[in-house]
Amino acid sequence: MKNTRDVLYEKKQIKELIPGEIVLHPIYRTDGLMLINQYKTLTADIIQKIVYHLPSEVPVIIADTNELYEQFINNKQYENTQYINLLRETVSEYNKLMIMPLNIVSFLDSRANFQDVMQNSITEKNDKMKDDYLSYLYNFPLFLAFENNLESQRLKDRAKEVRKKLLRVIQSNNVLRSSLDQIRNYKDILLIHSINTTSISLMIGLTLELTEEELVDLAVTALLIDASLTKLPKDTFNTHLQHASKQNELYQTYVGFIKALSNDIDMLRKESIIYGIVDYYEWYNGEGYPKGKKGQSIGLFARIISMAHFYEEKVGGYFHSSGTKPREAIKLVWENKARKFDPNIVDIFIRRSNFFKIGESIIIPEYGRGIIVGFEDYIDSPHMPIVKFEDGMTINLLRDQKN
Repeated sequence: MKNTRDVLYEKKQIKELIPGEIVLHPIYRTDGLMLINQYKTLTADIIQKIVYHLPSEVPVIIADTNELYEQFINNKQYENTQYINLLRETVSEYNKLMIMPLNIVSFLDSRANFQDVMQNSITEKNDKMKDDYLSYLYNFPLFLAFENNLESQRLKDRAKEVRKKLLRVIQSNNVLRSSLDQIRNYKDILLIHSINTTSISLMIGLTLELTEEELVDLAVTALLIDASLTKLPKDTFNTHLQHASKQNELYQTYVGFIKALSNDIDMLRKESIIYGIVDYYEWYNGEGYPKGKKGQSIGLFARIISMAHFYEEKVGGYFHSSGTKPREAIKLVWENKARKFDPNIVDIFIRRSNFFKIGESIIIPEYGRGIIVGFEDYIDSPHMPIVKFEDGMTINLLRDQKN
């Protein structure tokens, strides 16, 4: 379906993608985190990243050229019924692979006006909603459904309320909203990273039974740490991505940025937020920066956000790589338990979420989709379950790793 008067796009499989094409919807990893943002022009490196994370048969809707993409936008084809139906089919095919089911809302252009597909949005979306960072939060799949990874129904219910409260706080504070909007205008990779990290942090905070106010403060802290990077020249930021710049350079950037904002945003003067910011680079074993704090003396928000950032950076290929698959990233988190990260927070992330629970669905790229049926050593290796796959084969991932 392309090059007709009304239809300016076509549906392809990942294995058919070529550089120069424009992806008309976001592409998501199997753990529900965004991999590639909407309307991204494909390069060889981006295609390599997509191929690394998803099977080659996964569908993608693209515009062949920039000219066709511009016609697609100018003609508001993102509201075209034929396009929406094709998008529905694509979402359905995605969900055969996803650990966390995706909703069509997560694939739509934020300007689309379809009440029937927007009715499952977490809160009302009115005419005052701007096309800014907040609009991404409204539609972002992990933010929409991170409670699916919580084991308690009570926590799932609390998650929905916390989400709404966070959105109201951002919407009602023009200084905060404007600061976050800089992320959207800066770099796609930072936009994606910020929402993914905040969603993971909230999941951990809910399991820790933080109050609603504390959870909102936690989310704002995580978001502003990323927003501070927009104060770096883009070439400096690119160097940081390529070489993982020295901690003290970035530390001074985000501490100064948030200190300046605290003059206009009262909540940033709270002790929990202050220590969430200044302790972000501290390590649980005392080897971190800037003061070598150790253990529980490190601010709780910092202990949560640093682990969430680490996982998201590894899976997302934040530092100019294709990234690691979710299971491998969780393994790296586990290996840094009591070294870089608070062991209690690592345990919560792995044991008390639904990442690895008997009966839960799991996708192992080498084998496909399966169901967790048990563990050989849940105490020391809760991230290495025994999985029965759809073809009937059963694999002990702990033993498979050793071979």
